[in-house]
Amino acid sequence: MDKAGVQAAFVAAGLSRLLKDLDSIARPSIRLFTTPVDESTLAPGTSKIGGVPDLPSGVPWPECHGLPQSFIAQIRLADIGPYDAENLLPHTGMLWFFYDAQQQTFGDNPTDKGCWCVLFRKELTGLQRTPPPAPLPTSSQFKACSIKFANEITLSQYPKLDVANFDWTDEEQQKYETLLSTFPSPEDRAAIHHRLLGNPDTLQDDMRLQCQLVSHGITDDSDPRAAEIAKGARDWLLLLQIDSDEHAGMRWGNAGSVKEKNTMKYLYVLSLIAGLALIVSGCSVTISPPGSATNPSATVTSSTSETHFGVQTKTSGCMAHGGLPDSACTPGAIFPNATQQDICKSGYSRSVRNVPTSEKDQVYTEYDITHHSTGQYEVDHLVSLELGGSNDIANLWPEAASPKPGFHEKDKVENYLHSQVCSGAISLPEAQKEIATNWLAVYNRMSQT
Repeated sequence: MDKAGVQAAFVAAGLSRLLKDLDSIARPSIRLFTTPVDESTLAPGTSKIGGVPDLPSGVPWPECHGLPQSFIAQIRLADIGPYDAENLLPHTGMLWFFYDAQQQTFGDNPTDKGCWCVLFRKELTGLQRTPPPAPLPTSSQFKACSIKFANEITLSQYPKLDVANFDWTDEEQQKYETLLSTFPSPEDRAAIHHRLLGNPDTLQDDMRLQCQLVSHGITDDSDPRAAEIAKGARDWLLLLQIDSDEHAGMRWGNAGSVKEKNTMKYLYVLSLIAGLALIVSGCSVTISPPGSATNPSATVTSSTSETHFGVQTKTSGCMAHGGLPDSACTPGAIFPNATQQDICKSGYSRSVRNVPTSEKDQVYTEYDITHHSTGQYEVDHLVSLELGGSNDIANLWPEAASPKPGFHEKDKVENYLHSQVCSGAISLPEAQKEIATNWLAVYNRMSQT
């Protein structure tokens, strides 16, 4: 969809008055479409996602705590020149992207630095296809995909941060959220969303504020330094977003995506979106050519032996207990017509995900959370979308990252149960009941095996 199409969509949605803010919230992006490819047919230096990198001689493979990182992608910058509408990137040279092979770097702490890496080199002579180091697990290596580029307009999911003099009414914000839920089309929601530049497809809090704070060593936005430093949040721009992609064999936590963020003023930053929005600080390297926590076991007993999906008996004063939600407020809710065949189909979670900001705010209100730092919680689906869970507020709760097990660990449970259902090991109703009743029991069982 081009800018004229976006304008038409605003008018059709009854948002004509907000056209004045379109330049602040609509950003051009470069969409990346992948096709599986025999990597031996690609010339060294070709843009690709997955496979192995074509590195300059003598450049070491990046590591995270002594383990080689996963190779994510390489982008030949000449390829994106015709699509870089705002000329934000150089159009010569190459970018290489790597990330923690164990997918345990979430970026909510400055100490995560070093567990992702973005390399840049202007000269492209002497590139060599570099096999992965032996210690890199095969499960952390991805299949090669060629890339086709296309222009696309993206809309901000957090217009309050992007519009300088924000004056939208509640009704206009509601209409905008409705527009976002099907933008640019309902069919596109189920598609893979890799992109360079533009607005990110975030699932939780806006990432720019956390990028700004964590890059300055701040993990709590109640820090007295935070207010002044937070003013620079709007300087952050998305560099690269990598979605879960069955073509490449990439699956991020909770069918989310890896996002690389860049500020033209500071450094490259990587953020992992795994049903949440968390920021990672890491390395940014310009290559000059030659000559120039332990997871504790949790013992929690189920408060009920029967699941009552969708029946909320309380909508205020809710309290989470020992890693589990308040069952009166968050009993879980499912799409009753979702089948095993549906949830095991690629793109299913993307196609049904729809939790607008207003609903997230309501969840925090129900649990009496009036303030939280970015990355402290995620508004999580108790029964995950990939297990047929719905977006109903009865299925949502503010799950904390810590103490562990927290929402990162629950992502592992969701992926495990999804795999069990799709392999036929357990039925979909069984998995839904297990995760809604006591996901920690499943996590402990996984940890023991």
